[in-house]
Amino acid sequence: MAESFPDRLNLNFTTAPKVMLDNKRLGQKNGVGFYAYGKDKKGKPMKEARPDVYELLKPHVAAWKEFSDDEILARMMVPMCTEMARCLDEMIVETAGEADMSLIYGLGFPVFRGGVCRWMDSIGMTAFIRMAEQYKQLGKLYEPTPASARWRLITKIFLGE
Repeated sequence: MAESFPDRLNLNFTTAPKVMLDNKRLGQKNGVGFYAYGKDKKGKPMKEARPDVYELLKPHVAAWKEFSDDEILARMMVPMCTEMARCLDEMIVETAGEADMSLIYGLGFPVFRGGVCRWMDSIGMTAFIRMAEQYKQLGKLYEPTPASARWRLITKIFLGE
């Protein structure tokens, strides 16, 4: 995907999975990964975070930062929503319902959430655009699409949002 859309999916950094692969940390496959794999007192499989992973990743990540639940939600949802808006703009999917179903059945998006289009409807386009604008410094993936901006203008005029 990054090769197809370099303007918004630019991977100009080393990803955590790449660091792990380069260090032959394949997870459960070889017993060494992000976690230490073992068994609890009853013999059930369990995993614990490995402190040495932080040292491996340290050269490749920004300084430690606490994120609020709202920040985590925004950082995860905004890119998904902007990409889904592009899918609708480009007629990759015809309706918001189809878009939501593709996420639910294709990616395992939580059914009770209804999909990203439903989520955007629930918070309102103006609130979504404001949320996206807070994170646009993170890159084009966080920028609302031109169609989203037009929709915001329409909702502002007709609904007073």
